[in-house]
Amino acid sequence: MKIKHITPLVVALACSQSALAEIKTLKVDKKNDLKEVMTGYSIVGEGESEKVETEGSEVPQIKTVQNDPEGGDGKSDGGVKINSVTTGGQFGAQMLLGKAGEKNGKLSLSTHVFNVNSSYVKYEVQFYNKTDKKVLATSGVKMLEPKKKVLDETIKLDYKLTKDDLGDEIFVRWVQLSTDSTARDIYVDNVSVVASELEAKK
Repeated sequence: MKIKHITPLVVALACSQSALAEIKTLKVDKKNDLKEVMTGYSIVGEGESEKVETEGSEVPQIKTVQNDPEGGDGKSDGGVKINSVTTGGQFGAQMLLGKAGEKNGKLSLSTHVFNVNSSYVKYEVQFYNKTDKKVLATSGVKMLEPKKKVLDETIKLDYKLTKDDLGDEIFVRWVQLSTDSTARDIYVDNVSVVASELEAKK
């Protein structure tokens, strides 16, 4: 399966056609492309009143950086920092994959996450159904702790789409869990998602 590298032009087209397109296989490993496809978010309210904000003083900023680890795509080739700007609450960054289509079967995620701060960071990576406000799959709690020389790791996640996901907007989310200090940030070196088609019934 050929994996295409995302360019800003492709991203713009994908976003404009997201209402029509099924989820496609993608790979994003350039810092400017990561910044283009990732959006900071903050959650306000709970339950039916829950609202996801992507603008405002409490929404994390996506900033390009150069000091990333090897991560499978070369050292210091660039990545992004999900810059925490507030404490408390629920926030992180997200990337729209598209709307689940009839041919979409399994989604397989790989993303390399790192930490160059002196402070530790706790986080998790998710497949998230925005339409239904539902976490589809999660890495569970992860921690990068400089004092223990745990500075980077690759997160892999699989999810088999169901009929309940059909037509819904599916996202990848990097969720900040250590919200007690703005010194704790998540860094992303790359992300790829393989979208497999449903197997034909025999």
